[in-house]
Amino acid sequence: MRRHTFGFVFQGYNLLARLSARANVALPAIYAGMAAGSRNARAALLLERLGLGDRLDHRPTQLSGGQQQRVGIARALINGGRVILADEPTGALDSRTSREILALFRTLCEEGHTVVIVTHDSTVAAAADRVIEIADGRIVAAHTLRAPATPPKRPAPQRGGAPSRIRQGYDAVGNAAHTIVLHRLRNLLTVLGIVVGIASVVLAVAMGEGSQREVMSNLAGLGSNVIALYPSRGQDGLTLRQTETLTPVDVERLAALPFVNGATPAEQQHLLLRFGGRSTQVTLYGVAPSFFRILPMPVLAGHTFGDEALEQGRMEVLIDTRTREALFARHEEPLGAVILAGDVPLKIVGIVQPAISSRYGLQPFAALPYSTFLKRVAGKRSLQSVLLQISESVDHAVGIAAVRKLLETWHGRRDFEIFDSEEIRAAFLRTRRVFGLLIFAVAGTALAVASVGVMNMMLVAVAERTREIGLLMALGARRSDVMMQFLVEAVVICGAGGVFGIGAAFVVGYAVRALGAPVAMAFGWDTVAAAVVSASLAGITAGVLPACRAARIDPVDALAR
Repeated sequence: MRRHTFGFVFQGYNLLARLSARANVALPAIYAGMAAGSRNARAALLLERLGLGDRLDHRPTQLSGGQQQRVGIARALINGGRVILADEPTGALDSRTSREILALFRTLCEEGHTVVIVTHDSTVAAAADRVIEIADGRIVAAHTLRAPATPPKRPAPQRGGAPSRIRQGYDAVGNAAHTIVLHRLRNLLTVLGIVVGIASVVLAVAMGEGSQREVMSNLAGLGSNVIALYPSRGQDGLTLRQTETLTPVDVERLAALPFVNGATPAEQQHLLLRFGGRSTQVTLYGVAPSFFRILPMPVLAGHTFGDEALEQGRMEVLIDTRTREALFARHEEPLGAVILAGDVPLKIVGIVQPAISSRYGLQPFAALPYSTFLKRVAGKRSLQSVLLQISESVDHAVGIAAVRKLLETWHGRRDFEIFDSEEIRAAFLRTRRVFGLLIFAVAGTALAVASVGVMNMMLVAVAERTREIGLLMALGARRSDVMMQFLVEAVVICGAGGVFGIGAAFVVGYAVRALGAPVAMAFGWDTVAAAVVSASLAGITAGVLPACRAARIDPVDALAR
């Protein structure tokens, strides 16, 4: 009833300096549920009627006192204004402008509005139809100066219907954005804190996800159920000495076990491959034929070498596509060509897809029979490492235990180490969870500090805008409307910080990738979702206390300041 029936005209005008004349007039219609287009059109119509059609977009500071009071009267009429309460409406005006305002009130009375003027000026009182004198809170006299010539017609209030939540939210966001832009420097500094906090959260999630993907990809590149055997390392003073324990005989025995799908040495040495006038640095591997079954490294052309090549120590080699591109032109056929590995001639019999996802694909790759590698390249008989694949029909842990027991039996002691990718994967996930919580704690602390900064800024804003809050309540805003307005402002500030924080995190990620830093980052929708949720929670947390404090303000005390 208050917002649809009563309109207020103040001695000090009480116009919001940040709004135009039209926006000031339309303000009560927001809380009456009137659509934006309708309220702006009606505000313009009322201002034109009051002679301010050319001042629609002027701020209060650009208007004279009389013009500001006309804006106040138009504001009182926007929702119908059946009853207009005017508190000393001419107190701040000169005599000529005062007469114009009183004449305007007379016109409104003739149109059916009830105008109640509170004044100490007998001249103003003499312009009324009926005068009621009050002293010390009591009516001491009441008399009628003149009766209206014709019964006034009752104006129809401009009801916009019950305000919808969607429309209220839309208007609140618009008002919040306008207020934030008005105090752009202060809000920019506050938003920077949110940007840092959100960027920290996004980078924390991206680094955690990226490191997990990289490690899991590398482990997957070793194949499923694959374990690696290494000679054990003994302590020799301050020097680590690698013992020579694993031999080709161990490989043959392991490959013959019923629960092992395949076993292969994985000897390696960095060499320069040459062909014609071209050369490239590669990692040359000495392996068994089962190497290409154990690891996901498909053959693109030619073939792998077989057991016969292994037994005969043939000078055959397989290269990957990167080695081919480095040594051969597009029109040249690499199959059958003889290349030099150091001073050792090798014939190319196949081309394989590089295993990018594993350590075997970190640089250009070439492989030859391990018998040839040991004799012609390494010049030794012991093995650096052995790969073997446990059958899926056997429990992985049981298979590893059996391999360990058999090797101890064959060697008479434990002179080897077992690298289990599944165990490493589980350990990595446990470590990642711990470090993830630590990183989130640091990022969350940064975001919490930024949220406190937003809360502090909003509390200052509530103190600065106390009179504005009282005015909004007088114009029809409920306490819930005021609470929503300040809560939305906090959320919009944090939301803007969230958007810029996400952008900053992506820029940092791109810069890290461009600089070649060894930091894996993976940005995805889950990362963006985490940032949005974090920004929203920060905004709600920062806005609740200021919004509640604003909603508890007494409009009478606020307007009296």
